[in-house]
Amino acid sequence: MSSGNRLLERSLKTLGVAFAPPLGQTPTGLGIDSRTIGPNEIFLAYRGEHFDGHDFVAQVGQRGVAGAVVRSDWDGPSHLPLARADDPNALLGRWGAAQRRIWGGKVVGVTGSSGKTTVKDLLAAGLADGSGDTVLATRGNLNNLIGVPLTLLRLGEEHRLAVVEMGMNARGEIAQLSRWAAPDVGAIVNVGAAHSGMLGGLDGVRRAKLEIASGIAPGGVLVLPEGLNGAPLRPDLKVLRFGEGEGCDVQVVARRPSGTGQHLRLRAEGQTVEVDLPLPGPHQGGNVAAALAVGLGLGLDLQRMARRFEAMTPPVGRMNRAGDFGAVTLWDDTYNANPDSVLAAWRAIEEQAALGGGEPVLVLGTLKEVDPADPAWGRLTGALVSGRGRLVVVGDEALACRFQGMGSRCQSFATQEQALVALADWWPEAGAVVLKGSRAARMERLLGGVQERMNRIEMRGKA
Repeated sequence: MSSGNRLLERSLKTLGVAFAPPLGQTPTGLGIDSRTIGPNEIFLAYRGEHFDGHDFVAQVGQRGVAGAVVRSDWDGPSHLPLARADDPNALLGRWGAAQRRIWGGKVVGVTGSSGKTTVKDLLAAGLADGSGDTVLATRGNLNNLIGVPLTLLRLGEEHRLAVVEMGMNARGEIAQLSRWAAPDVGAIVNVGAAHSGMLGGLDGVRRAKLEIASGIAPGGVLVLPEGLNGAPLRPDLKVLRFGEGEGCDVQVVARRPSGTGQHLRLRAEGQTVEVDLPLPGPHQGGNVAAALAVGLGLGLDLQRMARRFEAMTPPVGRMNRAGDFGAVTLWDDTYNANPDSVLAAWRAIEEQAALGGGEPVLVLGTLKEVDPADPAWGRLTGALVSGRGRLVVVGDEALACRFQGMGSRCQSFATQEQALVALADWWPEAGAVVLKGSRAARMERLLGGVQERMNRIEMRGKA
């Protein structure tokens, strides 16, 4: 967007806010972080719990920003063009919504307890038309009350479609995000244990995810997994279902694991869609079906979408292949975790290990923000106790106690360093190893340690 985003000033003016003096040139974007703001971007002085963006207006001025959005009563020194608002924090969401309105293209909103980032990435790849960067998609974890407006404010005249991921920490947040984004198609990937502890159980999560329907454009499409009770639904919305059942609008018919991922066969509106997907695990069939259901709702060519799925690169930390060390494949699923997503990762490496005849090994850090009474725990422990392979729990003795039925196949270590030593001992028996945990567990650090140690061992073997 080096040529500038002309929509930024236009959308701001619709809210009765303008820069004085006027901006000297068209801004290239907007940011709230003084450390990463770029030249000719607009700086919005966001106030957080431990910082106030107004303290950095002078600093960003030295970095060549186009202007700054500040409180109406702010009287700090600045040579920048300033736009004043009673509450810049509140303005951010309204500004994002205004940008979406005047842009006027198609928006897809995606939420779910797990898998929403994978579906977002599938859609970003599948909706591209090959003519350049015409699909805007959420970057990183910008899926909350701050990130969604920032995503909407990236919308430019060059974009045809936008894929907006929506996360939540409390009831009502998805409704707010959906109203700002006003999606033409809203998709719920699944409803699981994530945040169930703070939402009163699984039904609370279901209700929170269904809030996405409140902001969908009139006559739009709501994509739901089979079996999810969507009542009460807006009668003007078209509902599309995906899953494995015969009654689904997009049905997963068959799947076959491979060393690079899996082959999927799906059926939608009487046509068969085949996909060689570079992502492992039975749960990915549902993610692909959800993405194709969105394409169906938009009236797109599903065969073309499938070809683009095959070329996608999995994001770091979300079940991507992190290395092959001898006969063992290392998988990186460190970004986050809840019981359902841990079970999905386990199923994936069970299949991958079976292809080579080795054992699956799950290395699991602590799990946060989950309901200890959620039924998903029973499914997870049952799968690990009845299966083959090993579980390594890092830094959470209470979590390890849930899997005592595995006997000696489950071991617990207080530190990542201790776990790393044990992994090196077990490595020759493994076929596939996956690392997973909540953000707080920082399992990517252990991943780096595993890669470094295995590389050293391989180098010694070649010497």
